[in-house]
Amino acid sequence: MLNKDGILLIRAVTGAGWLKYFKYRNNFQLSRKYKSAIDAKNLINLQFPDARIEIIHGPIEVTFTKCFDKDLKDYNRMLDFINAIVNFRNSRPRDEVEASLRYLRDECCYVKGDEIMINNDEDDIIIWKK
Repeated sequence: MLNKDGILLIRAVTGAGWLKYFKYRNNFQLSRKYKSAIDAKNLINLQFPDARIEIIHGPIEVTFTKCFDKDLKDYNRMLDFINAIVNFRNSRPRDEVEASLRYLRDECCYVKGDEIMINNDEDDIIIWKK
């Protein structure tokens, strides 16, 4: 709980591409559900109805071009990170990996010059309890 005159900081993903992929992955990862900044703000309003809330938006673009090359080990680690699964490419069923990468590339990323990018904007939610 947040004490009187306390401050709480929450960082939440708001980037359309990143969040869209997280929601897609919820289909495969039943034990882990991703929430957006809007979800977080709604929960905060329920828990702390008299608190003051400030949201600071931070735009972030991440280059994902090399993540689609299965031979680049360092970039496979990025896929491990975003999927929260160690050795994602080799530890999940092939059809799940292929479908996930296709969805990531075609539905969540965009092309900027020669790069495949994803929007990973974040909101810092600051809560002050009176």
